[in-house]
Amino acid sequence: MSALGPEYTTGYFKHVQKHEEIFQAADRLAKELENELVDSDNETATELDAKEEGNV
Repeated sequence: MSALGPEYTTGYFKHVQKHEEIFQAADRLAKELENELVDSDNETATELDAKEEGNV
């Protein structure tokens, strides 16, 4: 990078930052979806337990 001019170096860093933001957004979305899936699984398990006990 030291052989490149400052305008190219700055461009590369901005490019990397942009992709880092994209990956961070994807990570946040994945965590939200994971939490929803876990909550959904817990609700389903509770419903199944209730059915087995004859409460539903």
